[in-house]
Amino acid sequence: MLLSPLYSTDFDVVLAAQADTSQASSATVVPDSTNAIATLEDIPVQEFEGLDRIMLAEDRLPVVLAVVLVVWVGVLLMLARTDRRLSRLERDLDNSSS
Repeated sequence: MLLSPLYSTDFDVVLAAQADTSQASSATVVPDSTNAIATLEDIPVQEFEGLDRIMLAEDRLPVVLAVVLVVWVGVLLMLARTDRRLSRLERDLDNSSS
């Protein structure tokens, strides 16, 4: 959740009021629409720490993602090549046994 627990919404107020057993059962709860809407300045921003800070500050993150992509492409090519070789071996075994 992006907002801290200190912020409350009208829905939370309604739920809290409904959970309160000291209120009369005939009272209706209306959300308070006079509350100010949270702005972007009110949302706490988490600073990057450790390795995240280093990777983003020196633009190394795209390099790491490119390396991971190359590794995955290599794994997929190796699997395709192995499958092709196995298919050829199975075909040769079927032809030699017939």
